[in-house]
Amino acid sequence: MTLEAVALLLLKRLDGPIDVVKKVFAWRSQRWTLHEIAEALNKESATRRGMRWQPRQVSRILEHRSLYRGRYAYAKTETKGQQEAILR
Repeated sequence: MTLEAVALLLLKRLDGPIDVVKKVFAWRSQRWTLHEIAEALNKESATRRGMRWQPRQVSRILEHRSLYRGRYAYAKTETKGQQEAILR
């Protein structure tokens, strides 16, 4: 499997529609904790596949910033992805 194929599979598995992803990064930049972000998403009824948000799912979104910026990385290689960037 190519690096590009792995990145596309990973992107499909990541949680959150675009507006949720943008909110997560905005709140984190304001120094919100993972728990605070998960609770805010739950209060907005922004469920994750019908389940409540947990801090670990928020963490997964934050760990994959490069994918949301339209790039993907594997090992020490990073390249432009085929997906459209969600973040700047």
